[in-house]
Amino acid sequence: MKTDKIQPTWENSIGLDAVLDKDIYLATSEGKKLPSLKPLRTNKKQLTKVSQRKNKRKHGSKNRLKLAKRESKVHQKIARSRKDFQYKKAHKLTRTGKKIFFIEKLNLAGLTGINKAKQDENGKYLPNGQSSKSGLNKSWLDAATYQFLEVLGHVAAKANVSVVEVKPNYTSQLLCYRD
Repeated sequence: MKTDKIQPTWENSIGLDAVLDKDIYLATSEGKKLPSLKPLRTNKKQLTKVSQRKNKRKHGSKNRLKLAKRESKVHQKIARSRKDFQYKKAHKLTRTGKKIFFIEKLNLAGLTGINKAKQDENGKYLPNGQSSKSGLNKSWLDAATYQFLEVLGHVAAKANVSVVEVKPNYTSQLLCYRD
């Protein structure tokens, strides 16, 4: 059975909206909210502690090398837990029985970019909102939405399910996830 020949209907398709609202990771067109894992935020304290200890050590020393290995293990733990979470969510979505997934085609590079610097006529830099946007950037990168959509594509292909990218215009209004 080829998924290209399936006509989308309300019964055989589902829409997914990437959401960064409190602890919500994804919202579906069926009104379900998938909770977020936030592996970077949960391991931030441990990562900061190891990084600060490493940075106090002399470059090239054996102790710094040991702490660098420990820091890389924390990063690896974060990456593996994120990847495991994404595969579990993708498999859960494909087991719903839907044959077509509609996902937003987001410009994630644009969403996580930095704001342009603003200068007045004297050459003095003005506030541009980057300090408040940095937390949002960290949340988008911690959610790894693009990586999840790639994982969903791979899992859906194995399950003979079609994934269709749509323009993100007004999808949050159509897939209302707020209470």
